[in-house]
Amino acid sequence: MKSGIWRHIFMVFTILSYSLNAQVSVLMQPDRKATASGTISEIKETGSDNSETANSFSSEYHHVKTISESNAISDLLSSDDGRTTYADLNKVAANPSSNYFHTESRTVFPFRMGEFERQQIIEFPGNPGKISVIYVAPKGKSSFTISLTPTNEGTEGRLRNEYLKEIKKLSGEEKSDSLPTPDPIKYVGRNYICNGVQGCFTNQIAGSVSQLTIFECGVWLLGLKLKTNNMDSTQRARLDESLTRRFNPAALTALSPLNLKSNVGFIGDSMKDAETSSAMVNSAFKKLDWATRNVSSKERYSGFPDIYLAMHLESAKEYLRIQGKKMITGNQKPDRFFEDLNAISNAGFLPEFIMEEYDRVMIVPDDLKLNFDAYREWKKGRKISASLKEKKYIITYRNLPY
Repeated sequence: MKSGIWRHIFMVFTILSYSLNAQVSVLMQPDRKATASGTISEIKETGSDNSETANSFSSEYHHVKTISESNAISDLLSSDDGRTTYADLNKVAANPSSNYFHTESRTVFPFRMGEFERQQIIEFPGNPGKISVIYVAPKGKSSFTISLTPTNEGTEGRLRNEYLKEIKKLSGEEKSDSLPTPDPIKYVGRNYICNGVQGCFTNQIAGSVSQLTIFECGVWLLGLKLKTNNMDSTQRARLDESLTRRFNPAALTALSPLNLKSNVGFIGDSMKDAETSSAMVNSAFKKLDWATRNVSSKERYSGFPDIYLAMHLESAKEYLRIQGKKMITGNQKPDRFFEDLNAISNAGFLPEFIMEEYDRVMIVPDDLKLNFDAYREWKKGRKISASLKEKKYIITYRNLPY
């Protein structure tokens, strides 16, 4: 009985010892399944899962690439001066060649950018402030769509989940049975840095490329979908960078940077088991410590940086360290998750396991070499049930002011 009391005291002390830098909430978190509805001024939005392609990739993983902010406006996207600009969509509809000003994000969508003309503006009544704007080049040979989605907070996994939802939709449109290898992207602005993820489908027979990029920008998610035909890779890369700079992810972060006083919400009854809760609490706060020590505030203002593989490795090792001590005492009841995770770690495949669990949407350290073939071979004949998809807690940076 006394040992049980001391375990609870230790757990409470652990939470309090970290609370100087983070707010901790023990909450019953419901499942979050976001839906919205609308048409062409209203479009129905569903989170397509497309599970057949969920774990099939064209190759292993890519390292991060960087785009830096620039005041120079590419002639690819130059817009007409002197056009009337409206914030009222009814007035834009009455004058289709006018510019549109999206009030919530303070973004201007010109009627024309370079050879591209604005074809459609789509609102989402179920998600006020969300918008998609479609531009098409002459004869429809190329097009791009800019999407802005408001959120109230920067939740752990937000960028990854949005990217996977949208790339699976695009995979269905492209009739592809595999997902492209995710490209992590970093947009470096003067005051803020934004993480993004990009995926690209190539149809060599048709000579077409469909590319999706998602950035998290404080309370905003910025989506860029680019479709080109018979455009070489150099031209496409130039257009992609020009679009990214034109709709500037860092400027969106500047509208409402996130509060870096993080909130940790423990889900459901995850705190009821005192035997495992202290290991779980420490693994959660290890993520917060890693982010504070290794990621600049400029970047964290845009979102919680859970896209780093190194952070998840530190968290998993902390869980194994604390839970492993308890298992040695013989007082701990059997824990299948710990046993599986420990076996994976002892075999040297913890990075590969985490990468596969998170669909490889990760920034991999440059000095880390992964071997997915060896990991798959090791798994054969072993019943590994451990999963990181069943969350025990959620880390959040909320909107300012807090």
